Parts: sequence; C-alpha cells; structure tokens
Amino acid sequence: SLFALIAQLSGPTTSLSTFTAASVVKNGLQKAGFEITKLPGFGGKREMIAAQKTTAPQVLATPSSDKKDFAAPWATRRQPQAAGERHALIIGGGLAGCHTARALAERHWQVTLIEQHDELATEGSGNPQAVLYAKLSPRHEPLAQFNLAALLYAQRFYQPLWQSLGESFGQACGVLQLAHTEAEARLQQSLRDSYGNAPGLVNFCTPQEASAQAGVELEHPAVYFPDAGWINPPALCRHLADHPNIYVTRHTNVGVLRRLNNVWQIDDKHGQAIAAAPVVVVATANHSQQFSQTQHLPLRPIRGQISYLPATTASRRLKTVVCSDGYLAPARQSDTDYHSLGATFNLKDPDTAIRPADHRYNWDKLVANTPALAQCFTPPDPAQQHGRVAFRCTTRDYLPLAGPVPNYEEFLQDYAPLRKDAKTRIDSAGNYWPGLFANFGHGSRGLAYAPLCAALVADQIDNAALPVSRELATALNPARFIIRDLIRKKL
Repeated sequence: SLFALIAQLSGPTTSLSTFTAASVVKNGLQKAGFEITKLPGFGGKREMIAAQKTTAPQVLATPSSDKKDFAAPWATRRQPQAAGERHALIIGGGLAGCHTARALAERHWQVTLIEQHDELATEGSGNPQAVLYAKLSPRHEPLAQFNLAALLYAQRFYQPLWQSLGESFGQACGVLQLAHTEAEARLQQSLRDSYGNAPGLVNFCTPQEASAQAGVELEHPAVYFPDAGWINPPALCRHLADHPNIYVTRHTNVGVLRRLNNVWQIDDKHGQAIAAAPVVVVATANHSQQFSQTQHLPLRPIRGQISYLPATTASRRLKTVVCSDGYLAPARQSDTDYHSLGATFNLKDPDTAIRPADHRYNWDKLVANTPALAQCFTPPDPAQQHGRVAFRCTTRDYLPLAGPVPNYEEFLQDYAPLRKDAKTRIDSAGNYWPGLFANFGHGSRGLAYAPLCAALVADQIDNAALPVSRELATALNPARFIIRDLIRKKL
C-alpha cells in the first residue's frame, strides 16, 4: 500500500531516489509503475536506487477509503491528465469560469473562455454587490472545513484587488453576521471555542460593538469578519479575464461537447464546430446538465431576487455588510447611489420576472431583524422598486462540484458491487473522461468558493500538488454522488 500511494501521488514524469536497495523496495516500486536503476551508493553504502515513473497501475492497493489520510480509490483518476498542448476551453463566463480561466492562465495555459451572452457574469454571477462570506461551523466535517478554507483563500486572493481597483470594484468593509435568532446565538457561542483566539479571522461583538463597526444601530450581537466585504462580480470577471493568455468569445451558444481524436470539440446548437482543445472545464452552473457527460450530476436551481434601496443621508452611515436572514450592503457609489438588499430563496420556482411580493419579503426581513437600520430608509413601494432575479446552482450536500468528470456508465459498472454491500472493497481507480473537468454548484457563495475551486481544478489539470487536503478534494469530487447513490441502492 505504501508504494501504491507513492504512485498515486506521482505525476507521469516523477523521479525519486532512495538510500536503500532492498528487494522489497525495488519490487514494490516496479509493481507500482516505476522503472528502477541501481546507482553507486554514498556514505559507505554500496548501492542505492533511482526510479522514474513510467506507467500507472490499474489496481491500487491503498488503505480503505475511510482513512482520511488517503484518497478513496474511486477518487483517483485511472488516467491522469497527459502532457501535451497546454490549451483549455472554459465553458461559462461567470465567477467559476473566469476564476478557472485566470488560474490556468497564470499556470501558463492558453485559455479560450466561451460565454453565451454579450458580457461576462450575466446570469447567476451578475448581481452588482456580492458578499464575500462563508458560514463557519464548530463541526469537524467537510462542509465546515471547506467553508473555512475557501474563506481564507478568497480573502487573501481579493485583498490586493480591493486595494488596486477602487470602490467601483468593491469594498473591504468587513461583514457582520447577526445573532438574530436563538439558534444563531447558540451557534455563535459555540464558535467561540474554535475561533475565540483568531481575531484576524473573526471577532465576537456585543450589540454595542457591532453598532460601532457598522456605523448604525444594531440590536443583536454578531460575529465580525474584518477582512471580508463586498465585490461587484461583473467587474471582477472582467478583471480576471483580462490576461494575455485568455481569449474570450462572447455570444457563443454551446450545443454539444464531444471527444474526437483525443481532443474535445465544442459545437454550437447548429452543429458547427466552435473550438477544440485537449482540456475542457464546464462552468455553466445549472446549464451544465445540457451536456451528456455531466447530465447525471444532481443540481438544484434556487431562485433569488434582490432589491435595490435608494441611499439616504442616514443609510450612507452604514460601513459594513450586515447579514441576518438576508444581507444589506453599504451604498454602492456609481451612476446610481443604492444599497443591495437580498435575497429571496425560492426552491422549484422558475419564474424569471421581478415580483413586488419578493421586494416586500426582503423589506420585511430587514425591518424584523434590524428595525433601527430599516428606519434609515424611506419604506419602498414594491410595485415601483428595482431589483434583479438570478438562479443559484446548488447540490444535495451544498458542496460544489470541482474536479474531473466521471464516466457515468463506467462508474456504474466498476462499482456495481457497492449496491449489495457498501463495505465492499474495490481498489480500481475511477474511470474519468480524459481532460474533462467541472466547476459549478457554488450556491450563493460563489464569491468565496470559486477562487479555491478554480485553483483545485487547475492543479488537477496540471497534475500538481493540490491546494486542499486529499479528504477535501474527495468531498468535492463530482463522482461522489454516483458512489453514494450506488451504496443507497438509488442506481
């Protein structure tokens, strides 16, 4: 199992050397796919071993998948991305697609970013003010671990952009999460044990301290994220795509994704070829199910409507983002001076029209949770109020899908014994589509999740060291739902 793990962690050209020349080492490395060479030893040693990775073993004798330090065999790609032309196609010009394009471009890939609309960040990523925020939890589970890792990574990623791009891009104004319910108050109290000594990440505030941070009166205690804030996603996406290694095609409707002669070809809805490359990343949120290779991935569209509140003299005192059931951002200084207030959460609701009832719902939440803050505004007329509707893309476990795309039929065949016994040990590596990756399912936290997911996908494409633990990479792997549904006899 040790040599199998070494092979699993190695790229196609990995080399190694070892002081020992014992036969168990030589034989173990050879069986794991290494070519062995004996060399003169050193320090009085007669011989040592050098080895070069040449082949990938088809069966991995790794420890059982419940060991957190090791990847489950199904989460290991049977055929890692081969070296070749460093050209990738990214389908989708929202936060996930633009972050992935930038991550690959900075790793010296040539990237073609394909967007169906005239501008980037037009659909779910198109709100004028998105909040950098992730839900902390005292639990030791993948969702909590990912939220913390993503928030820390995103804050570090955005800090120089806040400093250089100005207020039209966003504000590093901090974010207050109010303890507006008893359940939220209990949660924040439990967070003190884990984060009470991490003032650089989060501070715990009394109502008076929260009011001082916000610049307006607040009635509840809160946790304060000093390095968070809000960002204009369309401005962010334009910045991310502004790189010499990125070519953007707009107003391009992708119809079919197919693999021909070891490359991926993208056709439009009329069957005409658009582009081809060895690597494709699907970053089209709820639209990802239009492709045969990704149609099996479970996605849930959730409608959300935000409301715009015209700024007043009193409301301009608001210095931070305030979150409770929804959120209110500080006034956006632009051609129109307004606050973003949101957002509704409508499951199984495909309506794209702005509804006065939803404006009223957003306003009522503001009044209920922060009545003093609501008094800073003139009560709006919902029938005349402006806003925006967009659809979040979520998964059943609320974790994104970030990683290689599994070959659905091959997975069903290879891991069919799990239907009979969930504890069946199957050491075969997973059969994934060569060069095809996913990055979607970020829900309402794309601003926080997308940078780390983009780095993860880019490093998987590059066969590089991953930016997260192997356990977390497995938790984000798009194949996880196939394995779970086989175990639960849903497939």
